[in-house]
Amino acid sequence: MLIQLQKSLEDIGSNIVVTTDSSSPDRAVVFGTYYTRFSIKKATFESINFPSEKHQPDIIEWFRETPNQDWPRMTAFDDVLKGLVSWKDVADWNTQCTMGMRLHNFYVFKDAIRNVTELIYGHDYILKQAVDSEVYKVLRSIDDMVKSEDPSRVFESYKQLYMKMSNTKKTPTNLTHDFF
Repeated sequence: MLIQLQKSLEDIGSNIVVTTDSSSPDRAVVFGTYYTRFSIKKATFESINFPSEKHQPDIIEWFRETPNQDWPRMTAFDDVLKGLVSWKDVADWNTQCTMGMRLHNFYVFKDAIRNVTELIYGHDYILKQAVDSEVYKVLRSIDDMVKSEDPSRVFESYKQLYMKMSNTKKTPTNLTHDFF
């Protein structure tokens, strides 16, 4: 949605730059989460969990004793980690392991952002097939609102969709501002 907002603002000649921040790739490591891929259609990350001494002591022993094997390769960046981080590092849950997981997860996140950006800036025919139909409608509504002479009217026409997508029971209210 933020990438669509950026594209729509560019389409009208705005110099506004849309940015965001996420701790998800880093925070996931605390739970042993190793991202494997991103589903554009479902808008979710898929993952596997690395074992922990506390919860899987029998599995950890195998990881600790297994000769240096590389982690599953999911991104081009994983080639950089090859040989630098081992299953023993996972068993020991050391800094090498947690930093490697953080960087790996960041690159899965980065790849997802790149893929979504290519879809948003690509042909609408492909985007419509790649994302969920309701997400597609939300993306179109963002574009319609940014380019409209009457964004409030556009918002009202999509209000039921927004309520459904946000799973809220409250009716949203429009706020008027004068900062443009």
